[in-house]
Amino acid sequence: PVLPPAPSLPACVLGCSASPCLPPLSASWLSTTPCQCPSLVEAGEPLQEDGCSGGEVPTFLVAPSSMRVCRGEDVMFTCRVSGQPCPVLEWEKDGHFALFGTRPPDAGVYVCRARSGSREALAAAVLLVEPRRGREGPSANFS
Repeated sequence: PVLPPAPSLPACVLGCSASPCLPPLSASWLSTTPCQCPSLVEAGEPLQEDGCSGGEVPTFLVAPSSMRVCRGEDVMFTCRVSGQPCPVLEWEKDGHFALFGTRPPDAGVYVCRARSGSREALAAAVLLVEPRRGREGPSANFS
């Protein structure tokens, strides 16, 4: 018998943020727990060790944004990634994606590394920490 083709398998999409409202998408969860891939597989497509089909380089749907903040402000870098097998995200520069009460040593380049099997993709953002100027509000993002 001939089976109808299976619907196309969507790539696993991950996001990372520090929002407690999104436990399956938090960066701390991602750093220790692999994403569960969908169980639907294209007909005739082999499964990999992790039970996922296919293999693609991770793609950043939303890359982290560079920021300029005043000393003492809180910062959170976020990103959204798709890929198969489902990517695992890691933050370089001390493994942080959220900083509270920024200080000048926190300035630098923050890199989000998305690994999917043996493939990886990188996206970076720059953090500038300026001296506090009076009682101004939060500074704007810059590109």
